[in-house]
Amino acid sequence: MTNIVDDFYSKYEELLTNLLDNDKTSLHIWAHENFRKVLVLIMANHLENEIRTILQEFSKQKSGSELVSSFIRKSMERQYHTYFDWEGSNANRFFALFGDTFRQEAGKDVHSDTKLEEGIKAFLEIGNTRNTLIHKRFHLADIGNKTAKEFYEAFEKAMIFVEYLKTKLK
Repeated sequence: MTNIVDDFYSKYEELLTNLLDNDKTSLHIWAHENFRKVLVLIMANHLENEIRTILQEFSKQKSGSELVSSFIRKSMERQYHTYFDWEGSNANRFFALFGDTFRQEAGKDVHSDTKLEEGIKAFLEIGNTRNTLIHKRFHLADIGNKTAKEFYEAFEKAMIFVEYLKTKLK
């Protein structure tokens, strides 16, 4: 299933190929540097929307009340970034929001599934990189040497975490 991230990345690759084919090396370098930053923002936004949708569906399903679901949806505004320890390497802070039993179960799931563990790390890395871009002057922010392709591969891994949450919270 294609999403906004897949579409953006595909167009980004097409643009870079076109620039190289037409001997536009300096524009190619500029596009790579700037589009990978935009790609990170698009990925982080998509992941946030996915998580928020999962949480809204979870609250609606568990409460059975549109009133409660609406309250939770509105209370999530501007709170998403407090759910995770973005500089950390695990989702324990997020899992703990659902109580100790859930946190322990999720911890066992993570320890028994290396792809899920990698997915969580990739998810947190994308979120942390997004924070760097937003809080440290986008045009000057240093997001390391990771290529757009490497960020895109991290996004694919991060989606493993999202899919896990969809299943776990049903």
